[in-house]
Amino acid sequence: MVGKNRTLKLHTLDSPIGYCYPRQKLSERVSAGNPAIDVMTDLEYVAALTIGLNVTIDDALELMTKSGVRLLFVANESGMVSGLVTANDIQGEKPMKVLHEVGGKHSGILVRDVMTPWGRLEVLQMDDVIKASVGDIIATLKQAGSMHWLLTQTKNVTRCALGVFFL
Repeated sequence: MVGKNRTLKLHTLDSPIGYCYPRQKLSERVSAGNPAIDVMTDLEYVAALTIGLNVTIDDALELMTKSGVRLLFVANESGMVSGLVTANDIQGEKPMKVLHEVGGKHSGILVRDVMTPWGRLEVLQMDDVIKASVGDIIATLKQAGSMHWLLTQTKNVTRCALGVFFL
């Protein structure tokens, strides 16, 4: 015993082990008629990857590549979402536009320079999505010309991100 805490017994493995899968159950076959939440990345089960405003886009892209994702939440110093940055934001026209407008070097471009700030994010509300189908989400994404959509809900007067849809 160390102080008031007790130590736990350590064990050795006597055979190989598997690993736990995310709790979110994804349907093997999905059709346009399935409930929309069947294809949502549920942030209550899958941790959102975040990056800071002042990180270079090269570092952001490296994190995306290593993590196998194409979207990061951009968090401010308080941990609140300042916006989203996608691989397309980093690898598309935005960096060249930044260099043209303010100069500098590509290696100096920061996430905040190319991200979509929270004030320009259009989001879906859980109250609407809970009644929607996969087909409804696809139609919405296509009409908006977006590859992703953030799902939010207001809890205790604070809006929070619940999930993400990807096309």
